[in-house]
Amino acid sequence: MSTTAGYVEVPTREGAKGALDKAVLMAAVAESMTGDRAWNELVLEKVVSAGNAADGQVQCWADFVEKLPYRREDGEVYRSWREVVQRGGDCDDLTILVLAGCRSLGVPAVPEVLVDDQGHGFHVRARVGLPPRKLLDGGGGE
Repeated sequence: MSTTAGYVEVPTREGAKGALDKAVLMAAVAESMTGDRAWNELVLEKVVSAGNAADGQVQCWADFVEKLPYRREDGEVYRSWREVVQRGGDCDDLTILVLAGCRSLGVPAVPEVLVDDQGHGFHVRARVGLPPRKLLDGGGGE
């Protein structure tokens, strides 16, 4: 692993093992961010208007991240959250922000690496664990 000018370049294995490496690394980065007071304050600042419901807070956070610029890059380069918030990032960077924001809100979230037929990862996204909503018409049972 090498660190240069605010980002970290991380070598991963090839194929399915590389996709697993990527998911584990992204989850660890997201989890580490939840211990950063400045990060948690940013998340709360961005969702304050969403009310107390978890789904509203997550949607508000996802909307914020979605508005950040997408920047394509070569290789596995993970930028600091401050740099990504200021300048944008690629799908890895933006997914880490979604994961860490959800986790800061107390909502479980994990990375999902999409792979091709040979097991090579080509995209990543967040899977967020929100509880199901109760049906308002009373027709769904408990």
